[in-house]
Amino acid sequence: MVGQVTSEGDRAMRSNLARELFNLDGTGIKIGVISDSYNAQGGAATDVTTGDLPGRRNPNGYNTPVRVLQDTLGIQTDEGRAMLQIIHDVAPGAELLFHTVGRSEEGLANAIQALTQAGADIIVDDFGFASAPFFQDGVAAQAVTKAAQQGVIYFSAAGNDGDRAYQSQFRSGSTFTYRGNTYEAHDFDSGTEIDLFQDIQLPQATSGEILYGDLPGINLILGWDQPTGNVANDLEMFLVSSPQLPNAGGVISDSSVSSPRPDAPLQTLSHATATAKTVYLVIARRVNATSPTPGLMKWSSFSSNDGVTYQYVNDADDAIGSSTLFGHPNAREAIAVGAASYTTTPAFGGTTPVLESFSSIGGTPILFNAQGDRFTTPEVRQKPELVGPDRVSTTIENDNPFLDFSSFAGTSAAAPHLAAVAALILQRAGGRRSLTSAQVLAALQTTALPLDLPGNFRSGAGFVRADAAVLQSFVAEIRGDAFNNRLQGTQVSENLAGLAGNDTLLGGGGLDALLGGTGRDRLDGQDGNDYLVGDLGSDTLLGGKGRDRLEGSQNNDSLSGQDGNDELRGGDGNDRLMGGKGKNRLIGGQGNDWFALDRQGIAIVQDFRKGRDRLGLPRSVQFRSLELVQQGRNTLIQLGSQELATLQQTRASQLSASDFRTN
Repeated sequence: MVGQVTSEGDRAMRSNLARELFNLDGTGIKIGVISDSYNAQGGAATDVTTGDLPGRRNPNGYNTPVRVLQDTLGIQTDEGRAMLQIIHDVAPGAELLFHTVGRSEEGLANAIQALTQAGADIIVDDFGFASAPFFQDGVAAQAVTKAAQQGVIYFSAAGNDGDRAYQSQFRSGSTFTYRGNTYEAHDFDSGTEIDLFQDIQLPQATSGEILYGDLPGINLILGWDQPTGNVANDLEMFLVSSPQLPNAGGVISDSSVSSPRPDAPLQTLSHATATAKTVYLVIARRVNATSPTPGLMKWSSFSSNDGVTYQYVNDADDAIGSSTLFGHPNAREAIAVGAASYTTTPAFGGTTPVLESFSSIGGTPILFNAQGDRFTTPEVRQKPELVGPDRVSTTIENDNPFLDFSSFAGTSAAAPHLAAVAALILQRAGGRRSLTSAQVLAALQTTALPLDLPGNFRSGAGFVRADAAVLQSFVAEIRGDAFNNRLQGTQVSENLAGLAGNDTLLGGGGLDALLGGTGRDRLDGQDGNDYLVGDLGSDTLLGGKGRDRLEGSQNNDSLSGQDGNDELRGGDGNDRLMGGKGKNRLIGGQGNDWFALDRQGIAIVQDFRKGRDRLGLPRSVQFRSLELVQQGRNTLIQLGSQELATLQQTRASQLSASDFRTN
């Protein structure tokens, strides 16, 4: 636990285990966050003193404060601070930066540029704007591309709009005149019938929605297949109270230009109500002599209310919505992140994580390049790439439940989890710029837990598994064969796999993973914080220098931590565990195990079992020279003033000379 509150997502995606593999905490990596605000409500200083954020008064020694490039004051939610807390839980050693998102696509692009110039290795954001084009990379998406070209790994929340979208080729229907302009209505029926009206059913508002002003309603963004800056036709939306065209029916609301640029193919329409009712949407093109008939068009809902029913989208079992992931999360270089509740993950008793119903769906085609030239073939990017945990705990509370992040839900919570895992990946691989964005993404995707079939637009490769991803984040891989091999690592982080045969694996420098395979293998981590697994066969594992993790796995193994504070796990079989220097954790596992005590170190023995396991005494030390002291449920073994070991969950009165042997 890092602070007063720790995100449950840390355990859900196994990043707590990932840190242990190579003693990682994200040190040396800079992560920038873009969101609404950092400290508009106050409370950041308290978060530092409780250990939930880094700073000079952090009780855990993480003293580099969050570098705030620009914040937004006034009525803001401090969602950015909640994101920073999540990152600090997963990668507490990472240096954190923050920049407010601003009020437009241009403001987001400026924030991306500022964080890139400030040296961010990783950037994560959770904001989208209605001014972002659907079918073309806008200014924010182009800023993501530029940042990636400078080595930044970019994560973005996929969005919380589910499949609440409608996409279709424009089909010509009836014409009508409204406010002196002639329009041609879109036919929503794709069959032989004609339907000029999309029914929208609005639910009754709850008392809480009325109290906090979050009424059921619609907030639609309409885009069509024209490039920004060269729009040759015009589409508009009309919301009417009855299924009659605007020239005869009552218009509740009509659309307006969504983008600050009047030459963008975007319109927005909003309406909210406290009373349940059905309204009708008309989409129409303005007719003139030179405007061509539109091709592909779509609307996406920015409304957070799930109770709204849209005809042709979610009004029937066979109704199919459309993609809602667009804008800069749909940039080729962005890693878009969906969300699944931590409560559904294996770490919390689930089998396969369940994607949140609101997690945005990918598949929005890109029809034009940044300059506005139409692609010969539309580019459909595989989005989202991954899924992370949400509904996690932070310290950010609000009386308004719609602005409360003490249980932080949404892809805004999922994305910073993955950004923090990327910091652990980079640290293991060698630090800043040690891996490209594509390599980090590959490590995350190839080890993810699938939620859907490959090639889907719901969950991508699946739910991230941080420990497996960190194991795959090597600079080089050295593999043996069926014979007896000697594999020598170098000074970079490598994975060495002996496979079959009696192999010798030498890690060298770097944070190495040594996997013995079958046969009687000898694994020596040498320098650096290493992870050694003997696997099958009776193996010898030597940690060497650094903080190492040794796992014997099958058969009778010999594990020696040597220098550093190490963790030794015997696994199955009768194993011999020798911590060596430092403060070492020894876990025998199954079988009759030998825990060797050392004058130069302290052994924390987690699972000593009287009658089966033995404690090895240093040479010339006899049992009668020891002092056994009961400390709560544990037994402290002392040699004079020197502490040799702590036996957890063991009573001193149960120990006798028969439990000890000379090493």
